[in-house]
Amino acid sequence: MSATSSHRPDRSVLDRRRAWLEGHVSGSLQVRLLLAFGLLALLTALLANGAALVLYGHRLERDARTIMANQALSLSNVLTEAAGAEPMPVERLERLLFTDVRLRRASQPLTLIDAKGRQLASISPSFGRGFGRDRGPNGRAASSGTAAAAGPGRPSTTPSPAPAFAARPGAASGILRRPFGSGALRLVPQPNDAEGRPVVSELSLDGGGSLLYTTVPLPVTIEPDASWARFVDARAVPPLHLAIVRPRAELSGLWRSMLPSVALVGLGALSIAMWVAWMLARSITRPVADLTAASERMASGDYAVAVAAERRDELGRLARSFNSMAQAVAEADRRQRDFVMNVGHDLRTPLTTVRGFAAALSDGTARSEAQRAQAIRAIEAAGDRMVTLVESLVELARLENQSAGLRLQRAPVAPLLESVAEAYRPLASASQVRIEVDAASDLNAWMDADWLARAVNNLVENAVHFSPAGERVRLTACADTLPDDRPAVRVDVVDQGPGIAAQDLPRIFERFYRADRARRAGGSGLGLAIANEIVAAHGGTLAAESPSGGGARLTLRIPCEPAG
Repeated sequence: MSATSSHRPDRSVLDRRRAWLEGHVSGSLQVRLLLAFGLLALLTALLANGAALVLYGHRLERDARTIMANQALSLSNVLTEAAGAEPMPVERLERLLFTDVRLRRASQPLTLIDAKGRQLASISPSFGRGFGRDRGPNGRAASSGTAAAAGPGRPSTTPSPAPAFAARPGAASGILRRPFGSGALRLVPQPNDAEGRPVVSELSLDGGGSLLYTTVPLPVTIEPDASWARFVDARAVPPLHLAIVRPRAELSGLWRSMLPSVALVGLGALSIAMWVAWMLARSITRPVADLTAASERMASGDYAVAVAAERRDELGRLARSFNSMAQAVAEADRRQRDFVMNVGHDLRTPLTTVRGFAAALSDGTARSEAQRAQAIRAIEAAGDRMVTLVESLVELARLENQSAGLRLQRAPVAPLLESVAEAYRPLASASQVRIEVDAASDLNAWMDADWLARAVNNLVENAVHFSPAGERVRLTACADTLPDDRPAVRVDVVDQGPGIAAQDLPRIFERFYRADRARRAGGSGLGLAIANEIVAAHGGTLAAESPSGGGARLTLRIPCEPAG
C-alpha cells in the first residue's frame, strides 16, 4: 500500500462520523435550538458592533468638524485682535498661529492660500526655533526699521510696535515649507455660516480619498523681509487665508483602532449569550423530552402516566393538556374494556338461552307441545333482546358520528311530553304508577321532536320501572338557562323510586353502567347513555340527582334558539 493511501481516513469511519453529526444536529431539538440561538446572538453582535462602529465613525467625523471649526474660530479671533495698521514681525505671527495648544500638540500644519485657493506654503509648529535673520530686542529684523503695510513689496514708514511676547525656550514657532499637496489642488476659501462660525468643507482628491478643511482670513500685514516673501510670489491673489486641513483617512484610522476592543467585547458577549442559549434550550427541551418519554409509555399501554406541569408558559399548558389527554385515554380504555365485558355479558345470556332451547328442540328434550311453545317464545325473546341491544349500539354510533341528521326547528314542548306520557301510560298502569304532565303551552325549544322524544322516552321508562306501586312519575317543563346563559327549556322527569346511590351519580350516563337495581330490572345500561347523546346533539345538558327524601330527578335543558 502506498504512503498516501495509508494516511487516508477509513471510509466507514467518515460515514459514521457524518451519520453521528447529522443525527445529533438534525435530530436533536436542543442542538438545533442552541445553534439557532447562537447564530442569532452572533448576528446580533455583528450588527450591534458594526452599527456602533459606524455611529462612532460618524461621531468622530462630527467631532473632528467641530474641533476644526473651533480651532479656526480661535485662530480667527487671535488674528483679528492682533491685526492693525502696523506690520507684524513674522516671528510673532508664526507664534500667534499656534497659540491654540491643540494645533501644537497635534503637530497639525496650517496652509497659506490666496483668494483663489492656491497653496502658497505649509506652516508646521515647532518649539524653540525661529526663522530669518537674527532679531533685535524688540523682535524686529536688525537691518530694517520699516515694515510692509499690506504685504511684501509695499513699504511703510510707520515703526512697528514691539511684539506681544518675545522668543523664549519652549515657545511655539513655525517652520515654513512647500505645500504638502499637489499644486493643482485648490482650497477655496469658505465663508462663515449664519452664526459666524467657520464652515468645514470636504474636498475629494484625484487619487482617491478626501480632505476636510476650513479657512480663516489673514488680516495682518507682514514685514517685507520675512522669510515668507519667497513663497508669496507675484501670482498670489490677495487677500491671503490660512487653511486647517485634515485627511479623512485619519478618522478611519481612529475607528479602526477600536476593532480589537470591539472584537474582544463581542466575543465575551457571544460567550455569555451562548451560555444563556444553552440554558434556555435545555429548559425548553427537557419538558419536551419528558413528554416524549411519557407518550412512548402511553404507546406501550401504560396510561397511568403524568408529567410535571408546574410551568406557567406554553410548555406548562402542553404538559397539563398531555396529563388531561392521558386521563381521558385511560378513561376511554377503561370504558372500552367495560363495553366489551358488558356487551359480552348482555349477549351471552340471550345466546345461552337460544342455544339451550334450540338444543332442547333438536334433541327432543322439549317433548310436549307446551314445552316446545315455551322454547320458541324464549328464543324469540332472546332474539328481541339482542336486536334491541344491537339497535341501541348502532343508534349510539350514529349520534357520536353526528350522522343522525337531526332536523332542528322551533317546536312546542308540551305536545311532545303529552305524547310520551300517553305512550307509557299502559306500562305505568300495569305497574300501578301514574304519569302526570305539567308544561305550559307557550314553551318552545330548538329541537328535533322525534329524537328528543326518544330521549324523554328513555327517561320516563326508567322512572316507571323504578317507581313503586301507587306512586307517580311527573313530567314538568319551565323556562330556564344553559350554563352559557342562553335561554333554554328545562324538562324534569321525577320518580318516587329508591333513588340513585351517590357513588353511581357520576357514572349514571356511561354506557352499560348499571347499578344493582338496574341489573335486577334487566336493563342494558344504554338508555340513559343514548338520552345523554341525544341531548348533547341538541346543544343541551342532561343531569341526574337524587334528593334526600328519596326518588330521582333527571333534568334536561334544551336551547330555545340555535347557537349564534
